[in-house]
Amino acid sequence: MSPPSVLEAAAAAWRAEGVARVDGVLPAGLAAELLVGLRRLPLTAVEEVGEVVWVYDVGVPPERDPQLFEPLFRLVPVLDQVVPGLAAEVVGRPLAPQAPASFRVVAYRKGSWSRGPRACAPGLIGCTLGLGDDAWPTAWGGQSSPPVRGDQLTLYDPGRAPEVPVLLRHVERFELRTFLTPVAP
Repeated sequence: MSPPSVLEAAAAAWRAEGVARVDGVLPAGLAAELLVGLRRLPLTAVEEVGEVVWVYDVGVPPERDPQLFEPLFRLVPVLDQVVPGLAAEVVGRPLAPQAPASFRVVAYRKGSWSRGPRACAPGLIGCTLGLGDDAWPTAWGGQSSPPVRGDQLTLYDPGRAPEVPVLLRHVERFELRTFLTPVAP
């Protein structure tokens, strides 16, 4: 769990900009394990209004499936319980996963860019969990904030999603995308 000062800073950023970041949401080592498996997924290049990225949609079943790599099963409680709890503290209202146990893997490779996923229902909160094990200069593009080492949760109002400039080099960055929906108190 993040210290109160980190959540207070994230809440202040949310109020001011509609975007908040919290580092280190995943248990130790899980980001590295996820990256190993994510690099093996059969990603598809997608060109949509507002972005060109590589994607793979994941739905994790409630029972262990030997076709899926094990870290995904440890990720689901984080995305479905920890992230909504942190996000609720940051945005100031109760939230729940829009599609539990589901998320989109997004990879930024040379030529990828994004203005953020903006086509979604009103009231949703966008979440990306950025994963990184290397860093490159900001001038190369492919990242909306300083390079992520480990993991970084970004919460955003879809109308103000962080933009990711075109990636100019042969490097790769992953993020996991999901949405949270308001819950009646």
